[in-house]
Amino acid sequence: PRAFLDLGAIVVAPNSFAGGASCKPDTAYMAQFVTARHADVSYAVGQVKAAAWADPANLVLAGYSNGGQTTATYPGGEFKARVVVAWTCNNRRVPSQNGVRGSGPVLAVLGTADDYYKKIGISGDCGSAVADRAGSRSVLIEGGTHEILDHAETRAAVSGFVPGVIK
Repeated sequence: PRAFLDLGAIVVAPNSFAGGASCKPDTAYMAQFVTARHADVSYAVGQVKAAAWADPANLVLAGYSNGGQTTATYPGGEFKARVVVAWTCNNRRVPSQNGVRGSGPVLAVLGTADDYYKKIGISGDCGSAVADRAGSRSVLIEGGTHEILDHAETRAAVSGFVPGVIK
């Protein structure tokens, strides 16, 4: 996404639908889906660390939608920060996917008119999940739908957050 260009970070962004996977609102499936995405993140971290050009101290984990769920719940501490876009940090069907794991500050961005998750009974935002994390913040885009990845307010939030955490 354009929001991360020229910020000095190396971004690992898990793909929601890697390998042709699709999203199903089934408890067992969602747990397996996110576990598989966590493995993708671990693999990507290994590849970045092996790259001569990469500075692993500037790793940022960022995800959109189900990628945001993966970003929020990835347990590792290899990242300087996390950016969660269009995810609620709440999943009543799979409680193990609630909240935020790992370490470091989190920027969470969600549109107030995002009804994608409401269709499957998920609501809320990441505000309470990031409230006690130093340097973290939750941004709600008034009237924003699920398609906020390249929204001007998302780009502004990212460009205001990432440089401050990778200094």
